[in-house]
Amino acid sequence: MSRINTLLKKKNISIITCYDATFSNLLEQCKCDAVLVGDSLGIIIKGEKNTRKVSMDEMIYHTQAVRRGSTSLPIISDMPLLALETKKNTLINAKALIDAGADMIKIEGGSSKLPLIKFLSDNKLSSAVFEVELYKRLVKALSLTAMILMAMLFIFGPTRDVSLGRKIFFGVALGLTFELTSRIGGAIALSFDFSPLISSILPAILVIFISITLLVKKSRS
Repeated sequence: MSRINTLLKKKNISIITCYDATFSNLLEQCKCDAVLVGDSLGIIIKGEKNTRKVSMDEMIYHTQAVRRGSTSLPIISDMPLLALETKKNTLINAKALIDAGADMIKIEGGSSKLPLIKFLSDNKLSSAVFEVELYKRLVKALSLTAMILMAMLFIFGPTRDVSLGRKIFFGVALGLTFELTSRIGGAIALSFDFSPLISSILPAILVIFISITLLVKKSRS
């Protein structure tokens, strides 16, 4: 999990497909952020026309090889099509890839794959840590709106007549509180199985609500 947490803290990441220990070790030395053991090995390694016949044994073999070449790189391993036939098989195969050295598994497909993902999550293969980071990035615009409204409080709100020093102090304090609340929300979602979406969006909603309430109150006074 520490490799995943390090990866998620980065703003921009580079992920390169890899199938063997030698290339994995080279990518580690080149400071690549993560590697993907893709089912594209069916085409690149085996010379087949597509990836449909890639087996779990092959994915496990190459995942193990890549892990031997690197101890620090996060590894994402594809779940081949043949590994997704039933929910039970999907769970068994996902655990097998993790045991082989994968930090994450990738399931390709549309909404039809959601029941499989939910089943994995219900069986302690949770994607919550990735959902929290995803929603944090998706609600950045909302967070920016919250910060703008917060700034307006210091221009038009109850604190407009206080000294500049106090404005700076309150602004920094509120900004740090907002950031801390956002981080705590993510931790709560992971620790108590709380909705990652709500935990990511709630701090911004609260700031927006408080800011609008205070601005309206000031305009009426």
